[in-house]
Amino acid sequence: MFKTFQDRLCKEMRLRGISTLDEANEFSEEYLPKYDSIFSLPPANSKNLHREVSEDLDLNWVFFLQRRENNNK
Repeated sequence: MFKTFQDRLCKEMRLRGISTLDEANEFSEEYLPKYDSIFSLPPANSKNLHREVSEDLDLNWVFFLQRRENNNK
């Protein structure tokens, strides 16, 4: 989905002649709500299904492994 959004956003900005960060930020305040109203969906289940992170799990180690794995691809 992100690549689709990224493609649409660049084209919309190009069509409007947006070339500065300030112009892009102003445009995003208008564009993002419109985009969300078209493509967002309510969750299938509104219950929070996140699990507690175990105290013995070292997230720094987990994310270190993820970064390292991605760099080797």
